[in-house]
Amino acid sequence: MKVSLAPQVEKRIHSSDANRNANTAHSEGPPLSIGYDYRDFRAKFTFDEIPNSGSARIGVIGQSRDMLRVDIRVIDAGIRADEAVLGARNYHVPKPHDFTGLLQNYLNLAWILVKSCRYLFGLFARLYLAQVDNTSLRLRNYRLRDDENISVLQAQPLFLRRVHDEFIHPVALFHHRQPLERDELHSATHGYFSHAALNPKRVEMKFGVEFVPYLKLDALVKLARLVERSGFEQIWVCDHYHNRYIYPVLTQLALETRQVKLGPGVTNPYLVHPTVTAAAVATLNEISRGRALLGISAGDPFFLATVGIEQRKPVTAVREAVHIVRELLAGNRVSFEGELFSCRNAGLRFKPEDKIPVYIGGRRRRMLELAGSVADGAHINASHPDDIQESIRYIERGLRSSGRNSKTFDFVAYLVVSVGGDLKRARDVVRGVVSFVTSSAPRASLERHGIEVEKVESIRRLLRVGELKKARAAVTERMIDAFSVCGTVDELAARIEELKRLGITRTVMGSPMGPEPARAVRSIAKALL
Repeated sequence: MKVSLAPQVEKRIHSSDANRNANTAHSEGPPLSIGYDYRDFRAKFTFDEIPNSGSARIGVIGQSRDMLRVDIRVIDAGIRADEAVLGARNYHVPKPHDFTGLLQNYLNLAWILVKSCRYLFGLFARLYLAQVDNTSLRLRNYRLRDDENISVLQAQPLFLRRVHDEFIHPVALFHHRQPLERDELHSATHGYFSHAALNPKRVEMKFGVEFVPYLKLDALVKLARLVERSGFEQIWVCDHYHNRYIYPVLTQLALETRQVKLGPGVTNPYLVHPTVTAAAVATLNEISRGRALLGISAGDPFFLATVGIEQRKPVTAVREAVHIVRELLAGNRVSFEGELFSCRNAGLRFKPEDKIPVYIGGRRRRMLELAGSVADGAHINASHPDDIQESIRYIERGLRSSGRNSKTFDFVAYLVVSVGGDLKRARDVVRGVVSFVTSSAPRASLERHGIEVEKVESIRRLLRVGELKKARAAVTERMIDAFSVCGTVDELAARIEELKRLGITRTVMGSPMGPEPARAVRSIAKALL
């Protein structure tokens, strides 16, 4: 047994001494007493060798003006802890007129009172905060085995969201076969929580992250684990042929994570036929045990042109692709003759056990109206509140045209994000992504932000011929401000608060996230989750 005393007092007791004391446990054998200066009353006891029987009682048996004594006796059976800590926060035994010691004791008492108040507040939060409208409620699912899940409903008052994680308290626990969705909570709790508490008047924001698989797979896996631990709910992997192929990447990420949902964000129907996409996503859903997502849009015309593919009728292509994918995932056979795609009694030989949500990405009116009419959610490829507000109107128009309810629709702001302490570096690293966003921005958006069409056309010409570095250099400061959220985490948080008020239900932190993606994930999670 090793006894370590702060700052540098140390004494070793041989295991034979400990065993001898164990044999005299019930007779309260002679104590081992160690004296040291009371000003350093902080002792840590580490048991290197646990006796066959016996446990330690540690306590103070005496004191003088200058010294304390520590009593260590072996008195019982069964040491279970391998470490015991004696003393709290440098406790002082004051000498006469020792005002420093008295002040230290009062500070210790105040510290104990603060901890007690926090504990009492925790009890209050657990019992009552689920009924308060200004409380953040989070649902997390944990898989135990293939057919067993634990769901934890957590409550946190909004005004303490950024104070300390100890203010997050579980208020309900459910054990069941399938993971719960938020809209299933009311029935799962048998009405114990009011509907107003589970669906407060404010918009609850959820969060996801975009990965661009130009990074090595090991780096992506490490980042995915960090994203999941940080509390993000979705990982979207963009699909461009010049990066690592999306489905092996998603498979590896699915095998290395347990809770986070993931999928292509977004793929396109031009390079891969919708039937192949349906089979790939269904397989991903099986590998991930029900966590697959599908994001689809028309793709980037500049990248498609590099392989000789024309982006013909993009809205029609996405509409037909979603129809084919949905039918196949539902287990149906598809016979279909469209303008761009056709199927003749096509079908999958397996059916996903879970419904796979389909998101349509875009920025222009017709594509967003299509998302509102046929998809489960929309990836709005914009970062400025004015552009996002316009996009929401287009989506709602599509929802109304199909008679659908906007309350079940996921309005996703797919932001271009770059946060970091070095503003110049954060703005520089975002230029490449902004060049592509600017090239596909609607004319109304360019006019709204005062961006000259001639400068945008020059960027488009450079992208067409593959001059990516020159296109990046042609990006102006105004373009960065209009088509990205670039700066500090506080600026990002303020932007997201504004998007909440517009009706956005989820925010995806799009590439590049910052000069150092892992550090950006940590800082964003600390500020927002």
